[in-house]
This record gives sequence, C-alpha cells and structure tokens, in this order.
Amino acid sequence: MGIFAKEPSLDSDNTNRLSIEGMVSDKLSGEFLTRVKVRLEGSDIVEYTDFNGKFRIDYLKPGKYTVLVEYISYDIRKLETVSLDRNASGQDLSIQLQPSTVKVSANAN
Repeated sequence: MGIFAKEPSLDSDNTNRLSIEGMVSDKLSGEFLTRVKVRLEGSDIVEYTDFNGKFRIDYLKPGKYTVLVEYISYDIRKLETVSLDRNASGQDLSIQLQPSTVKVSANAN
C-alpha cells in the first residue's frame, strides 16, 4: 500500500502543473521499453511509454504518489513515495525493469 499526503488526482483547474515523467528500460540490456503501463496507485491515472521508453503524467497536485510500472514478462516495479512539491515542476524518473524468471520443472514418471 502506498502512503499519500493527499489523494492523488488530476488538477482540473490547472493551477498546479506538476508532472511525473521518465524513461523505462530493461535492466539487463539497457534497451528502452515501449508500451509499458505506468499508473498511480489508488487512482485511475494511467500512461504508457512511447517508442523511446518515455512517459509523462501531467496536471498532478502536490503530494506523495506511489507509481506502479508493469510490462509483460517483467517483474512489477513499485516506486513508493514519489513526492511532488509546489516549488518544483515535477519529478523525473529513470526506471529499470527486471525480466521475470520462470522456473520450469519436469516430472519424471
């Protein structure tokens, strides 16, 4: 569970134009990943990385957010307490995802 100073939401009146942005890459190869799901826990706010592994979530209010990063065949990454402050324009993240490992066992009959 994430810890929030305020419940995250879009800033509908645009008085605060804070953002969370960044790039997502493969931890082993360094290759940028396309169409990775980036979402804010406890909200309906979702964004996907572009062809260069970049994403941006705009119009957020100041506060603390938990960012979940999900991609098929990779471990889910949870970034807790990403803080947005009124005195900064936002938060820039560099996220590396670890490929999932699947254990296969053969039953000898």
